[in-house]
Amino acid sequence: MVELVEDPASLLDVVAIEQDRFERARDPSLSDATVAQLKAFATAAPITGTATQMAQRRAQRFNALRQLVAASPDYQTC
Repeated sequence: MVELVEDPASLLDVVAIEQDRFERARDPSLSDATVAQLKAFATAAPITGTATQMAQRRAQRFNALRQLVAASPDYQTC
């Protein structure tokens, strides 16, 4: 099977759109340091492959980010 690699320019557009969505939905109780780490995680690995693989990887990344937000130091109450 042939893997499709996104054009780097279009990948940057996708990252910018996702960052914009993140900023609009950002919980104000997250510190700037936590937000920076979440953004670094989200952009660390480029999403490449077939259209189906890319959709699956985006969903996996989104779910991982949700779990990281819930487990972040900002939400620890102990």
